[in-house]
Amino acid sequence: MIKLQFFERTNNFYSAVKGQLFNQGQSSGTLNIDQQFRLYYNHTLYPELKQLERRRKVLLTALAFCILLASGTLLGALYSGMTALILFSAIPTVLLLVAMVFSIRSFRSGFKPRVVTLLLAFIKRLPDIVHLEFHTGQKLPVETFLRSAIFTAEAPAFYEGEDLIRGTIGNTTFELSEIDARAYSRVRSKLDTLFQGVFLRAKPEYMLQGKLLVIPRTQRKYLSRTIKLAIGAGAEKVQNGLDAGFANDFLVYATHKNQNPEAHLPETTLHQIFPLGLQRFLGTYFAKTRNPVYVAFHEETIYLAIGFSKDILEPSILTSNLNFDRIQDYVRDIMMLLTLVNRLDKMYD
Repeated sequence: MIKLQFFERTNNFYSAVKGQLFNQGQSSGTLNIDQQFRLYYNHTLYPELKQLERRRKVLLTALAFCILLASGTLLGALYSGMTALILFSAIPTVLLLVAMVFSIRSFRSGFKPRVVTLLLAFIKRLPDIVHLEFHTGQKLPVETFLRSAIFTAEAPAFYEGEDLIRGTIGNTTFELSEIDARAYSRVRSKLDTLFQGVFLRAKPEYMLQGKLLVIPRTQRKYLSRTIKLAIGAGAEKVQNGLDAGFANDFLVYATHKNQNPEAHLPETTLHQIFPLGLQRFLGTYFAKTRNPVYVAFHEETIYLAIGFSKDILEPSILTSNLNFDRIQDYVRDIMMLLTLVNRLDKMYD
């Protein structure tokens, strides 16, 4: 039996926020979330995954049979030396392989909606979540990506995405999806990755009194143009008022709605825009996962991007999908995003 230690297996991420995923004091949704998820996995997710696993094995067996049949048919035709027979035998072989390709695509396109819908049904039980919906074939529009002004001011040459989640937590509405954005290299005739991961846009009920840009120090050389544009728009590099651990890993540029351009951003103003609790939350996530985190506040809108080099919860055909760690990792990543939205919603409470 797999022993679930949800806090430990996710690098103590939730322990770092004292196990309180949402409101403090609501133990039914937070203190025992590891046990609750394990029970939910056993009773709800595992039967669904088991059914999908049986379908995967049938597909794999059919694929192996098609390959053997195709190989045998073509070898027999080649051995006979009859050109007409070779051409005739190729027709059913191609049709079989095409049918298998469509079957595999159908399996993959149906896997994630079934699993993620069940995962969101579990997450909906947590406090403060008003609404969640999932659209596997949709993504955030490129206009949203550009308005964040984190990665580029020009439309990328390649922009794809999937798995749109919309919802409301408290009084904050949000939407997020996987995004893969690429642009042509300035020195090579190839596409370089601008961003690959999960991109989120949130609209809190309050209006932030300024603008903020947060980028990992490790990504500074790749976002030099973004930094120049921010400074050109009146932002300054924040030196004071940052959590020490957060400041080691991130660069922060900020401006204030009523700020004197010749004066430095006061710590009190920074903390109104970007509280220490939120800094520590993001810093802890980055320290534990090493997934790059980018943030932009544009008065009425908040943008968050978390870089991943993997496709999230994509099913395999050749290996088993009954992998608890993959499901748990996905829940951890989604929980992190939703917890952040909740913290943004409660920022001034």
